[in-house]
Amino acid sequence: MKQSCLALLFALFLTLNFYGQYQINGKVLDAETKENLAFANITFNNNKKRGVITDIDGKFVYKSNKPIKNIEVSYLGYQTLKLKPDSNTNLIIALKPALESLDEVVITNAENPALRIVKQVIANKALNNPLKKGGFRYTSYNKSIIDKEGRQEESDSLRQVFLEQIEKGELDPESDTLGGFEKTLIREGNFNIMLFESVTKRKFLPPDLSEETVVATRVSGFKDPYFAVLATELQPFGFYEDNINLMDLHFLNPIAKGSIKRYDYTLEEKISRGNDTIFNISFQPKPDANIDGLKGFMYINSDAYAIQNIVAEPYDKLITHLKIQQKYKRIADKQWFPEQLNFEFTTQQGIFINGNTYLKDIKFTDSLKPKDFSEVQLKYQDDAPKRDKTFWNQYRVDSLSQTDKNTYKVVDSIGERLKLDKVLDVVTSLSDGYVPWGKFNIPFNRFFGYNSHEGFRLGAGLETNDKFLKNVILGGYTAYGFKDSEWKFGAKARYNINESDDMFLQFNYNNDVREIGRSTINNQNFSGRGNLRSFIASRMDLVEHFQIEFGRRDFKYLSWRIGLRNEWIRPQFNYAFVNNSNNITNFRNSEAVINLRYAFRERIVQTPKKRISLGTTYPVFNLRYTKGFDSFLDGAFDYQKIEASLSHSFFSRNFGQTRYHIQAGYIDSDIPLDLLFTGEGSNDDDIPIVMPDTFQTMLPYEFLSDQYVHLFLTHDLGSLLFKAKDFNPGLILHHNMGWGDLEHPQSHNWNFNTKEQIFIESGLEVTKILKLNYLDAFYAGIGAGGFYRYGFYSFDKSSDNFVFKLNVTFTLN
Repeated sequence: MKQSCLALLFALFLTLNFYGQYQINGKVLDAETKENLAFANITFNNNKKRGVITDIDGKFVYKSNKPIKNIEVSYLGYQTLKLKPDSNTNLIIALKPALESLDEVVITNAENPALRIVKQVIANKALNNPLKKGGFRYTSYNKSIIDKEGRQEESDSLRQVFLEQIEKGELDPESDTLGGFEKTLIREGNFNIMLFESVTKRKFLPPDLSEETVVATRVSGFKDPYFAVLATELQPFGFYEDNINLMDLHFLNPIAKGSIKRYDYTLEEKISRGNDTIFNISFQPKPDANIDGLKGFMYINSDAYAIQNIVAEPYDKLITHLKIQQKYKRIADKQWFPEQLNFEFTTQQGIFINGNTYLKDIKFTDSLKPKDFSEVQLKYQDDAPKRDKTFWNQYRVDSLSQTDKNTYKVVDSIGERLKLDKVLDVVTSLSDGYVPWGKFNIPFNRFFGYNSHEGFRLGAGLETNDKFLKNVILGGYTAYGFKDSEWKFGAKARYNINESDDMFLQFNYNNDVREIGRSTINNQNFSGRGNLRSFIASRMDLVEHFQIEFGRRDFKYLSWRIGLRNEWIRPQFNYAFVNNSNNITNFRNSEAVINLRYAFRERIVQTPKKRISLGTTYPVFNLRYTKGFDSFLDGAFDYQKIEASLSHSFFSRNFGQTRYHIQAGYIDSDIPLDLLFTGEGSNDDDIPIVMPDTFQTMLPYEFLSDQYVHLFLTHDLGSLLFKAKDFNPGLILHHNMGWGDLEHPQSHNWNFNTKEQIFIESGLEVTKILKLNYLDAFYAGIGAGGFYRYGFYSFDKSSDNFVFKLNVTFTLN
């Protein structure tokens, strides 16, 4: 009995204590734009130690054992607001922008209290960086919308006018005077242009092994959307790397080592929360820093001096506006870890993408091993677009708003009417170089071409797709050159044995022109897509070519192909190969070819429809070995030929982007010019364009070699040396070196040189001298460069060593 009374009293105490709790929730937003304000500081009842910070959506929840009588809300760049709440549920707090913006504040680092805190943050970067502390797993829910600024408000006002007219009998909602949009607006209410949702599961192992699986995806207007908008693809996961990469632009992190010399910091606010202090520090580049920097503010928690919240955007104006927000939390008293990620991307026309990512089920693990990861970094489950309402409700942070529901209902109906899934298939095919036509694909890159030998080249091609026969491609093409007056044609048959292993078997036949001596080690596709260097090709062979080839991927990052080919080669220029006093022009060649490509940690995206490579941050190695046979299929020459290349591009803090390309080749026998090495030059008066991985001052066929080593080195300084408000040209430094030799020069009845000494050239490009705004989406920059040839192969007349060329770039800044 005594125990029952005690239990009853304890239950009564809990009940009274529960009903003594006071809770308030709401949202903080911009009074003018209605934009949610992430990380606003809210205190209650005049107690600075009692409060909360809003999340990325501007939302807050606070519980108190005392009635909440007054609220104070502060946010950097806005007027502090004090109010007495008239409601404790779904409170909307609107802050007005302050008269003085962050850009207008003059800040110095002399006796700056923020510096001590920032130095502590920099010292603890390795401790707090979530990508450095071991393996982890998490589940994320991602939601993004596309819309136009102001459209929602205009639509709401228009709908209200319509509804009032309908109520007064002044408007028939089915009147022909109303368009489809107006009728839908009246019937359904407001909606966004597009809505994306996805659920992913990710695992990670330092330093850079990552695998993310999209287990659910939904996009308004599409039935089978094997694509998603992921915040982690548009911003870094964590804010601790020295360089913050946003949309392929590199920004110096305000907490990178050495950033204190290039950034100004201001301690805006100190917030007490229990035993911890949160420091609100704003940052922006120093006026004379001349860096690609960021501006914004960060909340630093005195617990490990870790980032708790951060808002950042580029300091210099881009053609599009970009802002990121990140919220961290302490996981199991072990590690600060991202909890919410947000990005905002807005064009000058006001079209914006607003994306939010919410992380849950975060687990640190020591059990992950490298063998647990494949080469596929992002993959989609086959049933990802088929998830039902019950599944989605498990992962959504909030239930869908009425606007969200309207978006799916309206845009889905539009998508079905316009057949957007088929439109997406067409766009995907176009990006691959094809125009879909029923069971066939038309390769549009075959329509038109140009090179110095053929002049303008017109053609057509046709290939089957999966609608004709799954995993099998049959195709052919024909083309005509107006300068050489020759028809060319070809065909192929390809069987994709296993797409997950990139395994295929292919047969090719073509009777077409091919440039002499040009290395194909870095250009191994059948697609026919050329490059700038192909425009100046003038020494061609007409080649009848038969080949069978097998290829696949092994050991995650190794792709290899092996082929057997037989060719009838007919030079289309005045040349003869001297062999035992016989002049040979046309000849048959038989050879076996092995190609290897190793791209460590290459990032692959895989959907049920295709695989896409996103490249790698590590060096890429290519190897090509060829064995010629003089007694197989009437082959005329026995030889061995090997080529190898190594390419790498990397970014250095405060220094820019460096790229090197090393390539070498060797042939062990005396064979015709057509099979030797030449064509590494790109100095052409008719097309003075900078062409990567070529010698800019060397004539196309100036040198002939049976062994060579080439080094192409470029360094892109960007705008680090010079930057003005409306003029920010980039600088690119070049240094190229080459060596070659030819063991049997007497065998070739042709005019050429050899380069037994070192060929050297250097150059400087200035990019973005003129910037053209293209549809407010990006800048097309036009620039120029000068290259100078010096050393053993320089000309006597200094002006002959100088070559002037143009360049074209595409950028957001």
